[in-house]
Amino acid sequence: MASGKVELRFEVGEVEKHEVRFVFDQTWGPVRIWVDDELVAKGFEMLSFATVKTYAIEVGTDEKHHVEIVKTRMRLVGGLRQQAIVGRVDGIEVASTSF
Repeated sequence: MASGKVELRFEVGEVEKHEVRFVFDQTWGPVRIWVDDELVAKGFEMLSFATVKTYAIEVGTDEKHHVEIVKTRMRLVGGLRQQAIVGRVDGIEVASTSF
């Protein structure tokens, strides 16, 4: 059984740099997204039937970037397995975890 936290970190921006951090606690369900240590989004995921969940945020002030974090679980007993997380900046994959 998968347990604990799944975490993904990546950098955004060329001149105006930011660090994005995504944390999902598979055991208890909270989802948190930080940009430069500031909490920008939170949620709760427990007993979801969806196999893919996408979180989208805008990062930057002068140098804006569209950030998507996609969480995917396997269909068969997916809640009991490690979930894959992919981070994209402006549509380009920049970081990932795997099943």
